[in-house]
Amino acid sequence: MVRGPEAKRHVAADAIIRHVLCPVDLSAAAAKALRYAATLSSELGAKLTVLSVDTERPRDVESPDLTAFVAATVGPAADVHAIQRQGEAINEILH
Repeated sequence: MVRGPEAKRHVAADAIIRHVLCPVDLSAAAAKALRYAATLSSELGAKLTVLSVDTERPRDVESPDLTAFVAATVGPAADVHAIQRQGEAINEILH
């Protein structure tokens, strides 16, 4: 993982990243991706949204499971917007 000033050099000089979206499935691999996304968004000064898609929960309702997953992965004080959506993952990610 690239951290600190090195992270900024990996982004095109004219690109400004204001928001990072991290889709997760609550797996160990997703936790690793979320830690990376949290570090990157923090270093770039960007907002971070974590999105989990579930076929059983109502649309746009925060999931206790997702909230706990985010808190356990990046800490409860992290400034992360966690969203649980219902539907097909590809459609909800691009929504």
